[in-house]
Amino acid sequence: MLAGCDEGSAIMHQDGDALSLRLLPCPDDFTENKTGTIRGGSAMRIFGGDYGDNDLVVIDPETGPYFDRVEFPSRHVDVVLGPARP
Repeated sequence: MLAGCDEGSAIMHQDGDALSLRLLPCPDDFTENKTGTIRGGSAMRIFGGDYGDNDLVVIDPETGPYFDRVEFPSRHVDVVLGPARP
């Protein structure tokens, strides 16, 4: 589970009875915006989310830097990530 917060994104992982929580910090060059809505899928190891009003962010919780921002000149539309279907 991944949740957006002011400093980056918090990731929670459960392995049996053990529960871990860690922060994926935003890169220093990210603006004052934050990630709110985050989408992902059970078959994918990356997440997509909004970043402010116009940008999207791709989050890879296993490989740093964890965030790649995609800048758009206007507001974006909501996206859904899912496995490819033939």
